[in-house]
Amino acid sequence: MPLNVKEEEREIREQGHRFDQPLDLEELGRVVGVGEAHLVGELRAAVLDLVTVPRRRWILERTWDRFQIPKPFSRIDLYFADPLFPREDEEIEEFRRRIEVTLNDLEQIHDAAEAVFARLVARPRTRHPGRA
Repeated sequence: MPLNVKEEEREIREQGHRFDQPLDLEELGRVVGVGEAHLVGELRAAVLDLVTVPRRRWILERTWDRFQIPKPFSRIDLYFADPLFPREDEEIEEFRRRIEVTLNDLEQIHDAAEAVFARLVARPRTRHPGRA
């Protein structure tokens, strides 16, 4: 997985797309980083928020991130928001916040019980360590 915005930009230009699954502590809790919003803004690309909800799952409630494991043969529903594009003269922070709000709203609609916990661990941030 790319480590910085320049490498991510190169990957998108070469492949034409990028799937981003937040993997680090800072990005969990449905907080969208400034680096992601900046990258999308630079490339004038679309952001497509997605929430996955297993019909049957184990939730590791004593972990800091409430890790979820779909049970074998369970159905996993995917819910997409409308694509988000950066608006003309929109600041990166405004775009980042719009992505985050859309993602949180999507989860609230389709997985309300878990959305409560996501909001508890989410904390505002403006910088991602190691990214421009």
